Amino acid sequence: MVGGESIPVERLRTWARLSGGRVAFHNHYGPTEATVCATSYRTVDGAELGAATHLPIGAALPHTRVYVLDRHGNPAPTGVPGEVHIGGECLAHGYLGRPGLTAARFVPDPFSPRAGARMYATGDLARRRPDGNLEFLGRTDRQLKVNGNRIEPGEVEAACLACPGVREAVVVADGRRLIAYLVGEPPTTAGLRAFLAGRLPAYMIPAVAVTLPALPLTPHGKVDFGALPEPDRDAAPPYEPPRQGTERALAEIWARMLGAKPGRKDNFFALGGHSLLVPQVVSAVAAELGVTVPMTEVFAAATLAELAEVVGGRPAEVVDLRAEAVLPGDVAFGGAPIPQGPPRRVLLTGATGFLGAYLLAELLRVTEATVHCLVRGDEPAERLRANLERYGLWDDRVAHRIVPESGELGVARLGLWDGRFTELADTVDLVVHNGALVNFALPYRRLRGANVDGVLEILRLASSGRITAPVHLVSTLGVHLTPGERTVREGDPLPDPGLLHLGYDQSKWVADRLAETARRTGLPISIHRPARVSADSRTGQAMPGDFLGRLFETCVRLGAVPDGERLDMAPVDHVASAIVHLASSGATGDFHYHNPRTLRSAVLAEGLTRHGFPVRLTPGDEWRRLVRDRLAVGDDLPIALYPGFFAEYGEQAGPSFDCSATEERLARAGLACPAADAELLDRYLDHYVDTGVLVGGCRA
Repeated sequence: MVGGESIPVERLRTWARLSGGRVAFHNHYGPTEATVCATSYRTVDGAELGAATHLPIGAALPHTRVYVLDRHGNPAPTGVPGEVHIGGECLAHGYLGRPGLTAARFVPDPFSPRAGARMYATGDLARRRPDGNLEFLGRTDRQLKVNGNRIEPGEVEAACLACPGVREAVVVADGRRLIAYLVGEPPTTAGLRAFLAGRLPAYMIPAVAVTLPALPLTPHGKVDFGALPEPDRDAAPPYEPPRQGTERALAEIWARMLGAKPGRKDNFFALGGHSLLVPQVVSAVAAELGVTVPMTEVFAAATLAELAEVVGGRPAEVVDLRAEAVLPGDVAFGGAPIPQGPPRRVLLTGATGFLGAYLLAELLRVTEATVHCLVRGDEPAERLRANLERYGLWDDRVAHRIVPESGELGVARLGLWDGRFTELADTVDLVVHNGALVNFALPYRRLRGANVDGVLEILRLASSGRITAPVHLVSTLGVHLTPGERTVREGDPLPDPGLLHLGYDQSKWVADRLAETARRTGLPISIHRPARVSADSRTGQAMPGDFLGRLFETCVRLGAVPDGERLDMAPVDHVASAIVHLASSGATGDFHYHNPRTLRSAVLAEGLTRHGFPVRLTPGDEWRRLVRDRLAVGDDLPIALYPGFFAEYGEQAGPSFDCSATEERLARAGLACPAADAELLDRYLDHYVDTGVLVGGCRA
């Protein structure tokens, strides 16, 4: 019997091997305030745990009641993290001579049938597995704050544990950076950061990884945080000065921008760089070294030395996208029946995003289905509710049909426990896969995990159960954005991927090709390709930091609008209604969403002027050159996060889109895309003025 610290499954299996697999192993959990033992988990070798890295802490013992509660004091759904509370006859009376602390930690138990019952708030984080056992996640009081961001180290540690070679992980803050202490055979810091790039937000990715033979422990078996070594001394590679030539010149550029002394093995972002500085790096390299480097290469380079090789003429890594799009043999139609009729149990990904919020609200509005939402990280129920409330979509009347599922795209079996993955595969009768890592500056390899591997895991779930769930994959018309004038229709084949510029479009091209191949095996797969999803046509509510808001703000700051634009604006409420209608009615095929009534530059200029922002029309190439020049001198124009809009790709025209087949099908259901006209623009600009995106203007 053991207790006191989380037990790695690997250690258990070593014990089982040494003891011949004949001795039962009991993992106990419980604080002193609850007379030490409150839960217990029995196993022999952990074979039943699949890919789990640590032993569960088990289920409540007969003399205890154990709850996992969210921040509002409500029971957290299965799989959702919450604070462990313990009730029952096991509780201590309190803390001797400390009535304030006693009242704070020993609180009324609203779930007990006995009047006056109390429960102890442990401060421990856990989540309940589908089998009823609890999985320990860490302490609530370990929350970190780095550069103004609140971080749950348990979430970062869990992502590190998913990295091949990592057996144990502890994450701490060291001033303005995160440090990961790893046991096993982990990758280098650069390798770990690359692995985590598609799994965690940038502010949650450790700046340094320290490899240890074992984590230091206290005499009581807990991690001794005070004994963790200083990373600068023990983990970081020794400073290696830049070599002469390109490396030295790059180091001087980085030093000016970051106020640091970069070595040849340093990473731009680990030194404090961020996406808004990347255009300045590109411009400085062009001005001082006479070489134009794509912004994606700055993001992709792990070190200064690697970027110097690209600048010096080494060909950038070329990914064979066709080879990436070869479907694994285990993804195919297996003959299980395909459900007919209205969906009853839907799996939705990406529900914490903009379009995802509207898809979730629409599924709840027009169907009677329970909607299982795959959400990464802690407190998925709270995140789903907060996202719906942000856009005015929360409805108490249907909230009971939302089921959060803690998981992650790009991780084997979607990061779900084996039993949960199998249960969903057996019972989900519709999948709406909207989740993706949307970043127009990152290269393909940084997006592959979420955008390609995630699709494969979704297809495995849909094809491996007792039923074959239809999959509706939300992609992008960006997969067709290659040079050459032509008209693209729904049934047209995908173009040559070698001509796609953006890593995001490349990742979606590979995902679409995989889905098309899987469809040819008999899997019921439909692909939805929106162009630019814009704000709500009814309220003007927009996603914070969206493309149009950044474009309009940039135009205001420059006093100029690029002439010749025909901006596609497909309102999010229309796109969500269309996808849900087609998915829930059993439609199959490919569906495109490009507003045929686009917004002309002159209408935009008039609208901005009407809202108090006088602007002039400027030739498009001149406007883009002005943007690049301003970014080069350090102006943090909002459009910087969309480099594809102001990059130089030559003079070749691109495709136009004929979505009439989709439009005709939707028209039969009374669904039509609102025109991108002055009236819709005014609604959007009113919202941007009201929310402070456009400062100093007025409502129309």
